[in-house]
Amino acid sequence: MRFTIALFIALILVAHALTALSLVSRPNLLVHALPTNVLTFAILTTLIVMFAAYGNSTVWDRAFYTYDVIRVHDVSLPQLFDERQFSTGAGDESPYLLFIWMVSQIGTSTRTFYLSVVAVCLSVYLYALKRKFHLLEINYILLLTISFSVFTSYTSLVARQGISMSLIFAGVATYAFGARRSIVSIGLLTLGTLVHWSALPFTLAAIAARWTQLTLKRTLSIWGASVMAFLFQAQTSLLGPLVKFVPKFDEYTSASLSGVYASGTNRIDFLALSALYLAAALAFRQWLLLPAWYDLILKTYVLMNSLFLLFGFVYYSDRLVAYSWFLAPVLLSAPAFAQPSAKRIPFGLLILGGSLVMGFTIGPWAEIAKIVSHHS
Repeated sequence: MRFTIALFIALILVAHALTALSLVSRPNLLVHALPTNVLTFAILTTLIVMFAAYGNSTVWDRAFYTYDVIRVHDVSLPQLFDERQFSTGAGDESPYLLFIWMVSQIGTSTRTFYLSVVAVCLSVYLYALKRKFHLLEINYILLLTISFSVFTSYTSLVARQGISMSLIFAGVATYAFGARRSIVSIGLLTLGTLVHWSALPFTLAAIAARWTQLTLKRTLSIWGASVMAFLFQAQTSLLGPLVKFVPKFDEYTSASLSGVYASGTNRIDFLALSALYLAAALAFRQWLLLPAWYDLILKTYVLMNSLFLLFGFVYYSDRLVAYSWFLAPVLLSAPAFAQPSAKRIPFGLLILGGSLVMGFTIGPWAEIAKIVSHHS
């Protein structure tokens, strides 16, 4: 077992090394077709799928979702959309109901369900990335995606929101990468909102970033004001009567949740990590030669993160901050797709090294190693 774990860690180091080597070799674009990049891509996507199938196996959420899949197996399509005859514990949005019904026709096991979830999420995620990036750059983003753990957490636990976030991410990436794809972008954002109601304000933030005259400077001002409201716990005063329109507001602010969600509200650690991602993105924007669309992704991140700060007083606020964190791997992968410059390679290697440390300390790499060892 120790040998298997050691071998797995070696594979992760090799994946980082191969990505770093390709980064240094750029701008020769022939490197993007090298077998090493294909190998790295295969390793990373396989590990994401394995984690969804076997990760977080002791967490109750997985059984919670599986129970709905078992119940829906014998439900007919007409009954599926009749709340008097069937409803789930997770949520009754029509696209989600149709998804779990289709999965139940294949199988009702927890593994089958989460393999289906990760298949949808990863396909949507990669679809968005392939619209703009070469394989090397996708590998770089995937390394950060795993190390930052948001994608792997939501595709292995909070399935409905994981699907929603993946669709929202794809919608944001699509409109950022080309104005002619506005219809596709709106469709993805709409579908993401229909899968989970909590996506609505983040969809509106994405639309504001793309289709209004908000500058990055103004969005940063909004973020700064939101930080102050967060630190002084003045969000409800700032939002005023708007909080009444938030679905399940009383439920998610109830003191009874304090025993269930022991981490509390207004999470300073979430603010600190959000600020770290933002600071890194702003540094890259200052020191690297980046494409024009980078500012659009960055504005969207800032607005989405501001929403988390404004609603940080609710329990389960990790499910709010995750919408903005879904964008972090692309923002922090800037050295991989920046134009050649003296600072690109040092920044790129620094981020790769930092992601490796983060992945083994607060990320999922240690658990992935155990999964690989157990199933090898």
